[in-house]
Amino acid sequence: MDVAYITDQRFHRIRGEWFTTASIRLEHLARALDVGTWTFFGRLDDGGDPDRLFRLVTPPALAGRVLFEGPRNQRGGPLGYGRAAAPTWLGLRRLVRRSDVVWLKLPTVHAMVAARHTRASQVVVSQQMGDAEDGLVLTYPRYRFLRHLFTRSCRSVAARADVAAFVSRDLAERYGGGRRDLVIANESQVTEDLVLAAPHAAPAGPLRLVFIGRLAPEKCVDDLLRAIAAVPGVHLTIAGDGPRRASLEALARALAVEHRVEWCGYVPWGPALFEILRRCSALVLPSATEGLGLVAVEAMSQGLPVIATRVGGLPELVRDGVTGLLVGVHRPDELAAAFRRLADPALRLRMATAALETARRHTLERQSGPLLGRITRAWQEKRAARGGGRVPALG
Repeated sequence: MDVAYITDQRFHRIRGEWFTTASIRLEHLARALDVGTWTFFGRLDDGGDPDRLFRLVTPPALAGRVLFEGPRNQRGGPLGYGRAAAPTWLGLRRLVRRSDVVWLKLPTVHAMVAARHTRASQVVVSQQMGDAEDGLVLTYPRYRFLRHLFTRSCRSVAARADVAAFVSRDLAERYGGGRRDLVIANESQVTEDLVLAAPHAAPAGPLRLVFIGRLAPEKCVDDLLRAIAAVPGVHLTIAGDGPRRASLEALARALAVEHRVEWCGYVPWGPALFEILRRCSALVLPSATEGLGLVAVEAMSQGLPVIATRVGGLPELVRDGVTGLLVGVHRPDELAAAFRRLADPALRLRMATAALETARRHTLERQSGPLLGRITRAWQEKRAARGGGRVPALG
């Protein structure tokens, strides 16, 4: 099968190699799917910092058959998409017409455009990663008038797709249109071998919390700092960077907690990040919106309870009082109360043990299997409908 994987993700060409902003395990996909060619359509950039990106490793089975298409050096935001509209439309039309499987990553502009070019002879996969409405409002507040268009488009694509997948039940209920054959599967990059067999020894001294993520408005790190100020002795490690870092550092100084906050900056996914997790007591996710929050799975794989807001798919991962604690959005007082509860080492140990069990159910192997299996069955059914031969590309 020739697969078109359509996203708004950035792909960077650096010294002859391709890197991207979120990990994609091509070797795992190649083992599960009968791939002829695999084409990424996204935003292509010349250059970048490889230490802040994920290297795309092409497995031997796909050597010479992984391709990259899309607008080059496109600016972000609606204005950037508008300027690239014509070549993007034509490029997506050509790609979709020659593909057998069209994998649409939602909610993205490229996927919504590509959906208009799909045909009944193809296997169309819609995979919703985040909240179309809240995500747009929080990221681009000036363009909030587009949120209803994004919402309707996501629901329409999911309703017509051969395979409709969602990273959380919350998104499935909101955008699935009542379909009974939805696939609930996240994109965990935690493999089975990364999950600890048992909780690690609790760090000595005061409660050590960690936040991992982009320092952007929707992550509500300001609420986290205010909660830290309300609970003396608690230490916070922040692994991440973003547009709000300077203002958040200023807030930490104003709250007189700068000596209890460690700023690590961007930490690449891998051993360094997992080492930070292992020396902390719990992960905190105070977000205003999340599709699922895969960093929670990563923390649980290392035996950390998770304190999270009741948004998106987080309550599906964090069982209140069992694997962590749930709090309201913009409630520093509830965050502070959760910190005080987790000061109990016995409670943390019970939650850590339960968190490991949750992580084992959300590994790459366990989560990707149902989705890839459904794609394979849909592909086989299309071939059978055409007499068992290869589904021809359109054109």
